[in-house]
Amino acid sequence: MSNIADRSSEYDISIAVMKYLRGITSKSATTSDVKKNVPNFISLTVEDKQTSETRENEQVWQQVVGNIVSHRKDSNSNFINRGLLDYDGKLLSITPEGELFLSKKSI
Repeated sequence: MSNIADRSSEYDISIAVMKYLRGITSKSATTSDVKKNVPNFISLTVEDKQTSETRENEQVWQQVVGNIVSHRKDSNSNFINRGLLDYDGKLLSITPEGELFLSKKSI
């Protein structure tokens, strides 16, 4: 079992998702495409790369990408709930607020 302290947080993964989406023309992608590209925007830890305990075909960080979507109404800190990302049932998109957030963070 991985130590959560040694894993990237949902916040960190969400930032990587936004960086990827900001850089593509459509500003939107399926979660499958996001999962293929997020490792280019974050240094994943050994713990991030461990197999998920609840989704055996995914690594822990990939499950977190799914959690961003599935927990969008459950958490005030979720980037979809905060209006930084949008999910229409098929595509995950960076919002204008999300792009502004990244620019203010100089990320």
